Amino acid sequence: MTMDTELKYGVPGSEQEAVPMQKDDEYDEDNKVPEVKPSSFYAELRDNKVTRLQVIRSICVSSAYVVMGWIKGQLGPAFPDVIRISGVDLQKGSAFMTAYYTGRFLGSLLAGVIYSRMNKFLLFGISLVMFGLVVGSIPWCVLYELMIFAHVVLGIFGGILAVAIYSESVLIWGPTGRGRSYLMIHGAISIIASVLAPIATGPFLAKRHAYIFNSSSLAPTNVSVADNSTSSVANISFGSHYNETALRDPYDNPSQLYIAYSISAGLCMVIALPFFRLFRFSKSNKMSFVTKEKNKFIGTFSIFLKRLQLFNVGVYSLFHNAVDFTFTGYLSTFCVKYLHWTNMSGAMLTSTAFFTRLLGSICGIVLVRFFKSHTLLLLSTTAYTLGFVGLTVSAHAFSDVGVWVSVCVIGIPFGLVWPNFLSWINASLIPVRGEISSFINVTAFLGALLAPMLFGYMMDEVSLLWFCYLCVAKSIVNIINAFLILCYSKLMKK
Repeated sequence: MTMDTELKYGVPGSEQEAVPMQKDDEYDEDNKVPEVKPSSFYAELRDNKVTRLQVIRSICVSSAYVVMGWIKGQLGPAFPDVIRISGVDLQKGSAFMTAYYTGRFLGSLLAGVIYSRMNKFLLFGISLVMFGLVVGSIPWCVLYELMIFAHVVLGIFGGILAVAIYSESVLIWGPTGRGRSYLMIHGAISIIASVLAPIATGPFLAKRHAYIFNSSSLAPTNVSVADNSTSSVANISFGSHYNETALRDPYDNPSQLYIAYSISAGLCMVIALPFFRLFRFSKSNKMSFVTKEKNKFIGTFSIFLKRLQLFNVGVYSLFHNAVDFTFTGYLSTFCVKYLHWTNMSGAMLTSTAFFTRLLGSICGIVLVRFFKSHTLLLLSTTAYTLGFVGLTVSAHAFSDVGVWVSVCVIGIPFGLVWPNFLSWINASLIPVRGEISSFINVTAFLGALLAPMLFGYMMDEVSLLWFCYLCVAKSIVNIINAFLILCYSKLMKK
């Protein structure tokens, strides 16, 4: 079997094909009875060329998802340096995140139009190359307007990649046990990349310094803050006299963010190569349109009550994602600017937030067997709200230990929320497909778009502590939403 033939049978020609078509060489041509299939996946991988092609596609798509997770993990810790490079304050800098999520929204819409009209491997390759080029250019965008434009373009290609990754990852193995296992691994390795990215980025961030003043002298003593430790306000003592100009720039070395982002750009280029290789041997097939099914509400409640619950779901999606996207994005900035941590420490804390979310996802595999989706949703929402309360108290007390513990308490339930949220909607309210999937994504990105502007304004104009206050307030709204979902589920059983 040639490579062209493998791709012909191994790559679905339509979105309706969940599992690649198998050729007739698996059957005995004389007796027309199935041959004995290999007893293990390894044997199947060794003997079946189509399975090998599926594995190759799985590795390629997962690698693209790893890059997405890696870049996501870099954005938060690198944000203070990006603000410094562009020479703006936090309020104006918040426009960078808004621009990025605007691009993600536009990219998702664009991908919906072009995904079925061009070869998927070519789409992957071009998107990864452009994604890498834009990432590599961000540290050189010293103009404020240019930095905003770069984040919009980065978001557009990120949105295209996200749609392509989700679509292809579902199609490769189909709705089988093997496919479900692949999706679990697929998501986990992306979170792992998000955990490792801040650690790898930290050494290239600008280092802060502290000035210790002698009361008998106007000359400050420059003390560099070590990268591997946190430094709170209580650790810096000031005399009765100080030089205000010495505090204008709290950094004692230029940022080397371009090195970290160049590494990320290189990863994008390397991962794009296999997709161009697959495109070279594949034949472009015009994708057929999937029959549009009309969504119908589940249960016997009145249509008015069901629509109210759908509105409640939209509110939950909006506020949850408003907290989700901005928490990891602003966490490092808050710790650096308010708690006077080093950039490296802020990056480590962001990495911890992603790691605890990974732990939550792993725990969820077991917990879903013992708890209903609506119960887990309310419990996890309440848990991360308590974590935000703890973060607020710890920030007021300048307690480094309290901040670390609070972030762990926030991260674990965060890993449980979204899968159970979607599971409940699909099982108890309305099937998640078509317009409903679009509705959820629109509300999610609306929250991601509006939140950075609000967070940036309140943190810059009022107090940095509003980072904590807003997270607590929005989480309380989500508790109310989750409680209404629980009540709706209980009433359905009566």
